[in-house]
Amino acid sequence: MGRRAAERKAAKLQAQMLEKEAIAKRRHERRAPLVRWLRRLVLALLVTIFLLYLGVVINQKLINAAGTTPAQPNWLNEQ
Repeated sequence: MGRRAAERKAAKLQAQMLEKEAIAKRRHERRAPLVRWLRRLVLALLVTIFLLYLGVVINQKLINAAGTTPAQPNWLNEQ
């Protein structure tokens, strides 16, 4: 293989690599907003679940400390 053919082959490979990098960058830029939104959603769900769990635990501790049973809904007393 001559020097010119080797240079052409190297230039062609370099162009292909640049094109692949450009395609990957476009894909990343297209998906970035969705990924950010999904991360926020997951974080919000985790915080909500944690706060609900914390509320249940604190409620149980308050009930146990007071020595009472939890209030029953009115429809249970109507029977």
